[in-house]
Amino acid sequence: MIRSIIFMITLFFLFFLLFQNKDLVISIQYFPGGSTNPIPLYLIILGIFLFGFIFSLVMVIPGWIRLKLETRKLKKEVQSLVEEVGHLRTAASSTLTPPSSSPTRAETQGPL
Repeated sequence: MIRSIIFMITLFFLFFLLFQNKDLVISIQYFPGGSTNPIPLYLIILGIFLFGFIFSLVMVIPGWIRLKLETRKLKKEVQSLVEEVGHLRTAASSTLTPPSSSPTRAETQGPL
């Protein structure tokens, strides 16, 4: 919940900055002595935001995949253990014999 609120606030500020700086243009010279290309500032801000988003995805996805694979493995292990417990219960209930019905102490003493 807190992550989504922080993400929404970040998006709000991003779009606020983009709207405020839509008329500003920056000239970037890629190589020394080369020509300059004018680029709107909002494209630079948006590009940096998208680069950070893609970079964070690249950093998160391997761990997420590893956790999904481990979860799948553990679910299979739990399922096999549940089946084993079921087999053991049926085997134990079929081998148990009911206790012999011996008279209780009250029945052997008779009425008082």
